[in-house]
Order: sequence, then structure tokens, then C-alpha cells
Amino acid sequence: MFNDEPREDSPVTESQDEVVEEITETTEEQTNWEQEAKKWQAIAKRAEKTNAKRSEPTEDAVAVDISTRDVLYIAKADIPAEDLDDVLTYSKKMGVSVQEAHEFYKPILKERQEERVTASATETKSPRAGIRQQSGEDLLRKAERTNALPDTDEGLTAIFEARRARQFKNDHRK
Repeated sequence: MFNDEPREDSPVTESQDEVVEEITETTEEQTNWEQEAKKWQAIAKRAEKTNAKRSEPTEDAVAVDISTRDVLYIAKADIPAEDLDDVLTYSKKMGVSVQEAHEFYKPILKERQEERVTASATETKSPRAGIRQQSGEDLLRKAERTNALPDTDEGLTAIFEARRARQFKNDHRK
């Protein structure tokens, strides 16, 4: 009764091997789809973690929600870019408007601006350490000794004029 061979008069003509092979193929496909789904789920989890990290405010950059009025005040106020973060941070932490924060920071900002102006105006080299301007004759002698020409157009022009002056002087001695 339980014969492995299908009967010839039965409607099913496939052998057991073909059925097993078809089931195996279907199972392999399903396994491949499951593996692919797991892979995409892992990618989605990593993306969620990355987005969560990006949305967390860092200590360096404080996210500030400011009103349109504050934006207009910042545009009109004379707040240096280096100090704007300090004013915005103070505004957020104290819960005051940007204008009030700026009023609080004005003395500090004024002092910082004076320091910047002083630093830019201060000479960083001593006057004696300055580069002496070489004459065209000096540049010409150096070029003749070392075969090295100056890098600047002014230096090349000075050499040309010194050489022309030397030739003119030599021509008139004859």
C-alpha cells in the first residue's frame, strides 16, 4: 500500500526526488530572503542609531531656537562672528531674548574687540629684524655669483635696471 513508486494510473506523475528537490529549492530561496531581510534590518538599526547620535546636541554646538525678531536683531547688531555663539548660548541657557543677552555681553564683547584690534596692530617682529631692502646692484651681484634670480617682479625689474645702468656706465667710459 505504501509504495515509494507512484502508480501509473495515478494523476501524480512526479517522482519523490523531484518533489524533494522542489521543496529544497523553495526552502533555500526562503532562507536567502530571510538572510537578506536580517541584513536590511541590521542596516536600518545602524541608521537609526546614527541619526539618534546626530540629533543629540553636543557640548560644542548648542542648538538654539530663536525667533524671527531675534534673527533680525542679530542681522542689525554688530556682533562679531567669533562671539555670536557665546551670545546665543547665554540667551538659551538664561531663557532671555538675544537682545537681552547681547546687552549683558556688550562690555565683554567690547573688551574682546579691543584685544583683537591691539593684536592685529601689534608688531610681531622687532624693528631691527626687518628685511633690508636690497638695491638693484646688490641683487645683480647676488644673481651673478649664485645664478639665482629673485622671485618677485620688483626684484627682476631692479636687476634689469641695475644691469642697464651698469652697461650705460661702461659705454660712456670708453
